[in-house]
Amino acid sequence: DVPVVLPDGSKVYLDRDSKITYPHTFSASQRSVSLSGKAFFEVVHNPAKPFVVDAGKARIKVLGTSFSVSDQAGKNNVQVFVETGKVKVYRENEENKNIVVEPGYIGQLTQKAQNVYLNTDENILAWKTRKIVFSGTRLSEVFKVLEDVYGEDIRCENKESLNWRYTTNIINNQDLPSVMKVLVETFQFKVRRTPNGFILSGGRSGVN
Repeated sequence: DVPVVLPDGSKVYLDRDSKITYPHTFSASQRSVSLSGKAFFEVVHNPAKPFVVDAGKARIKVLGTSFSVSDQAGKNNVQVFVETGKVKVYRENEENKNIVVEPGYIGQLTQKAQNVYLNTDENILAWKTRKIVFSGTRLSEVFKVLEDVYGEDIRCENKESLNWRYTTNIINNQDLPSVMKVLVETFQFKVRRTPNGFILSGGRSGVN
């Protein structure tokens, strides 16, 4: 994907239906942007001018690093995954009550709590990289990841199948029909294409 290049040279990769707002020129003391949705930031290092992301009620402050922000609109839930550097996350006007998030960790800020925990999701950046890994993953989670990456609905009429597990080699920049073709053949689903995605039925476990 082509990134948005900010006035200081920092790059922002936006997920679909996401929006970033920023000034034509940053102020002398701070680089501030506003995000609605999900984005991955590669921030140019500048200790004299902190970079601040306004994500609803949350603020993310850095000097220079790479990280993703997911602002789940209407859910009072902001998640920050740090790839490099350190990030400070806090509520609007409460910087003194911040949490510090280091590489490989997720900082989560909800209406009632703020937490830091180790990321265990191999596909957390799949929406950007288009590289997906499934290792004994339940189909319910497989479908959720594919919906997140490709923006299409996947509905399974056989609810029992949502607990079946799937393992595959790395899916690297493939289109969704190609990915679904392998899934359908693996579990012997019947599949219907719809304007919004796919509907699966039937199938059997134990074939993967």
